[in-house]
Amino acid sequence: MNLTFITDIGDSFVLGCMVITGAGYLLFQGCRKGASALLLSLSGSAFLIGLLKLFVRGCNEGLHRYGIYSPSGHAALSVAVLGTYALLLAGQLQGLWRFVPLLLLVPLISAIALTRLILGFHTAPEIIIGLIAGGIALLPAVVFLRYNTIEKFNVYGFMLSALAVALIFNGFRLPAENFIVMLSQYIKTHVALCAK
Repeated sequence: MNLTFITDIGDSFVLGCMVITGAGYLLFQGCRKGASALLLSLSGSAFLIGLLKLFVRGCNEGLHRYGIYSPSGHAALSVAVLGTYALLLAGQLQGLWRFVPLLLLVPLISAIALTRLILGFHTAPEIIIGLIAGGIALLPAVVFLRYNTIEKFNVYGFMLSALAVALIFNGFRLPAENFIVMLSQYIKTHVALCAK
């Protein structure tokens, strides 16, 4: 398995498709709260990392001396989305089996983050910021799942749908970074707060 395959699992297109498929599957199973948690994690992490990228690229060139040009969206979305998957699966399992989703998905999240560094897409500080942003974006889903009883659903079907989406859509990419760059250039030149 090559590093690009692993890093592409963390792409916003792949994770977005996983969330849409997973949420649809949960709704079909009558699990509205679980579907809501997935959608909350994706939208929250995408919004937060988008704001961070715009801030760093558009307004804060002082961070560039620390190697921070664009926080890792792959890291942020992976923590939030795969973290929510792990929590949903753990909530359906009993005893020590509850830890299996975390034992499987934490190494995957770590591998996605490391491949961003190894492949030269991000610096270590950018990945750390992405991981922290993903953790922050995961918190509302954690609280939501903690205080809401999630209806039972077929764990195997849920896992297989996520795996199928990750395999089928691996390599597809959204041009989100291009949009961020374009928007940050606009902010640099047109927003008084950021103009020099």
